Amino acid sequence: MSRGTPLLLIAMICMAGCAVAPRGPGEDLLRRGEFAAAVPVLQQAVAAEPQSAVANRNLGIALLETGKPADAAAALTTARSLDPRDPVAAFQLGRAAEATGQWEAAAKAYGDYLALGGKHRAEVQVRLNAISHRRAEAEVKAALAREQSLSAASVPENTLAVPDFVNVAASDTLAPLSRGLSAVLVTDLSQVGAFRVLERDRLQTLLDELDLAKPAPGASTAAPALHEPTTAIGLKERLAALHSSSTGKPYYTGPVDDQRDASLTEAVRAFQADHGLKADGIAGPRTLAAVAAAVGDRAPEAATPAPPTAEVAPETAPRLGKLLGARRFVQGAFAPVGARDVRLDASVIATREGSLTAAGRPVDGPLPRVLHLEKDLLAQILATLGIQPTPAEREAIARVPTENFDAFMAWSRGLVLEDQGRRAEALAAFREAVRLDPGFNEARASEDLAAVTPAEQGALDRAELDRAFAAPPAGDADRLLRSGAWTGLGPGPDLDRWADTDPSVTETEKLGETEEASGTIQVGGRLPGRSGQ
Repeated sequence: MSRGTPLLLIAMICMAGCAVAPRGPGEDLLRRGEFAAAVPVLQQAVAAEPQSAVANRNLGIALLETGKPADAAAALTTARSLDPRDPVAAFQLGRAAEATGQWEAAAKAYGDYLALGGKHRAEVQVRLNAISHRRAEAEVKAALAREQSLSAASVPENTLAVPDFVNVAASDTLAPLSRGLSAVLVTDLSQVGAFRVLERDRLQTLLDELDLAKPAPGASTAAPALHEPTTAIGLKERLAALHSSSTGKPYYTGPVDDQRDASLTEAVRAFQADHGLKADGIAGPRTLAAVAAAVGDRAPEAATPAPPTAEVAPETAPRLGKLLGARRFVQGAFAPVGARDVRLDASVIATREGSLTAAGRPVDGPLPRVLHLEKDLLAQILATLGIQPTPAEREAIARVPTENFDAFMAWSRGLVLEDQGRRAEALAAFREAVRLDPGFNEARASEDLAAVTPAEQGALDRAELDRAFAAPPAGDADRLLRSGAWTGLGPGPDLDRWADTDPSVTETEKLGETEEASGTIQVGGRLPGRSGQ
């Protein structure tokens, strides 16, 4: 157009195209939650516009909400192929694939949702963790079913599995290190591009299926017993595990000893205030009963069994490696040395040959520096495997998660409790680790995931449906600009007319009165009465 063309004339020419297209009846039904009624309407919409990403997405959602996840997955897969940048379609495809047991597809879809800026990261990560566990179960059962046809020669050379560390001295006090050290070693080895490190879930599931999992050395068959609640140490144990409803922090955060000090009195007073008791700081019968009820004191016979450990012996390694798809196992071990030191060592077990090679000499040092000893052990493991890390990899694996040994032990204990399904206790342990070291990122991530409740998972599904079909909010001046429905002249975003089908003309005073006025007009939307054009 020439620069001399009056903008008012341009606006009059495009007035119909600038009107915002109304929502279709199928989407209106979805927004009202009438999913069954929406299905045939949306099927017609897809038949009319098979290349419409939105139509396929909406049909997939309707099918999913009416209990047809397989059909929903097909429609949502089409929607994603047409518009790979739509986080709503990615999330809903994750739900549909999860409902049909398509674990790989579900994990990819949820991962894409997060990569596209999806919210509720912790809730989605919990789903990804659950999917990983279910996928491990399915893969293990499939491998066992075809064990006779499996060949160890087909296992990739770079695949590793890391069992739990062996608690050589069966130390009750240090037992959580089995899990914590294994988790850190898995993270470190995963930073090295030469390896493919298999998930612990797969190994633990396989050992369970073969009935080869062993009771944790040094761990009793009952949950760790608490001291009597009438003692100061017993009361501190319980108040350290309980969290204030007002602050979200443990009632007691000091040393867990047998001293009846001011910090214990303040913790009791805070607990009493939260539970409608007289807040005098005196742990009388009513207060003790309330504490016992809140912490869920159990009788010894009802205690939860300690979880088995995922350890591998050379004699079972060839079969396990073939079933698991692991070329080598890196089996670590630890033992106390005297009262203050600890010794770490490791062996590399080649599954094809069933051979065991020591990963250098054992490393000894002060117990509080156990994570630095793990780095020394890691260097010997890499040397035994003949791997020279790149400078970037060396920098990544040199990072120590925390310098606070008590924080590391609390996190390790939380991992054990999480394996047992004792979520509330695991959450308390993770929170204690974060309290002791706020910069302990692994503990903070574990805390975030453990804090996700089933109610929050259900709310996530509802929130994503609301996000997909919510009407633009009235009074939001840029709502149409952000949605892409309004691109220029015509009914502007200052008018509450998102569903208005009547074209109108921008007022002349908003355009200026010079003959030389110029601009760019973008025409979009459907003309009234011209469906499909």
